[in-house]
Amino acid sequence: MDLYEIVLWIVLGAVIGWLASLFMGTLKKTRGIITVVIGILGAFLGGWLWKQLGLPKFFTEVILNTLLSGFVGSVILIALMKGIGLLGKKK
Repeated sequence: MDLYEIVLWIVLGAVIGWLASLFMGTLKKTRGIITVVIGILGAFLGGWLWKQLGLPKFFTEVILNTLLSGFVGSVILIALMKGIGLLGKKK
């Protein structure tokens, strides 16, 4: 993995984490590095789930497919974090 790929993962992680946090209503609680970490972990989770479920790749572009699966994974991760109380009180 070269520097370009590392920077790309960080940038995509930031975008994915920001979009997922905005979607889940936790943007004020997940700022900065936490948003990036959620996005990167969500991308790994989403990619793994996508493969395990045998879902087709909807886009031929790697970046777009990573954004989609990463967004799904990040939303799941945020929901789990909210459920166990890491992002505020349970509702």
